Amino acid sequence: MENPLRALAFACLAIILPTALAAAEGPRPVSWTELAAGPAAAQAEVRLEGYLLPVDRENDLVYEFLLVPWAGACIHTVAPPPDQLVRVTPAQPYRLSEIYEAVAVSGTLIVADERQQVLMIDGVKELDSAYGIARAAVVHATVKAPPLSGNANPWRKIVK
Repeated sequence: MENPLRALAFACLAIILPTALAAAEGPRPVSWTELAAGPAAAQAEVRLEGYLLPVDRENDLVYEFLLVPWAGACIHTVAPPPDQLVRVTPAQPYRLSEIYEAVAVSGTLIVADERQQVLMIDGVKELDSAYGIARAAVVHATVKAPPLSGNANPWRKIVK
């Protein structure tokens, strides 16, 4: 007869080990294409790279921002669709060195349909976001932006 404590220990390991291993691996990288496909990554620890568009800031400290897929999104162009905007609240205020700075954000991605008013150089815009990350870890990154397409591309009229 097998030792009941040993059987219980193995049962607990079978339950706990996969979760512990997933946590040890860190946040899962997510692409903008994945976000556009739907909320499959929601409620998961993710890492997403993009460009910081400040929503709430004081001088060079940013307390809340929208993460957008390309630099210059929303200025003089149609805003990306809500599934391409992520509202981010950093765990610590982020020190911004330039507008549309490339950053990597890590945290729990949630589905959160929200509207923000953002002061842009061409006036105040209301932007809808479909996702959010609160208490996010934010670091400077080098991001390769996706190519602009459709109405988002300001050069679409002259490209042949």
